[in-house]
Amino acid sequence: DEWRSFKARYVDVCAEGGQSRGHVAERLRQMEETNRKHRALQLERWNQQRMAVEEQLQRYWCRQERRQERRCRKAMEMEDRALCRLRGALERWRRLDERRGARERLSASRRRRREEHQRHSQQAKAQKREQLARAQRWKAMHRRDLTWAEIWERRY
Repeated sequence: DEWRSFKARYVDVCAEGGQSRGHVAERLRQMEETNRKHRALQLERWNQQRMAVEEQLQRYWCRQERRQERRCRKAMEMEDRALCRLRGALERWRRLDERRGARERLSASRRRRREEHQRHSQQAKAQKREQLARAQRWKAMHRRDLTWAEIWERRY
């Protein structure tokens, strides 16, 4: 389109300059014909260059895609390792918590038994004191030299 417009304009300018329209148009056609092979080669070269550039771009984007996939794969592996470490830490924490709970339960059980033993021991001591006090009272009340005044004095 642009070439046809340019040719028409060129022929007009040459005609205004006094040259024959037919002669100028024929000369342009001949020049076009002789340069057709050269233009075809240029077009072919340009196409090859463009295809080479496109191919390079495609290879570049393929490399970029592979790099991105590698990065993603590495990131997922790192996440998997981190998750595995986290699970291990949680499992260790759970076991420690279980052991701590077992120790606390054992400690509480021992403390209850000790308290029960102390309570039982205190009750036994209190019973012993009570028995001793009774025995002393009985002994005091059954003395041979006991008087009625002492009996009434203790009672009230």
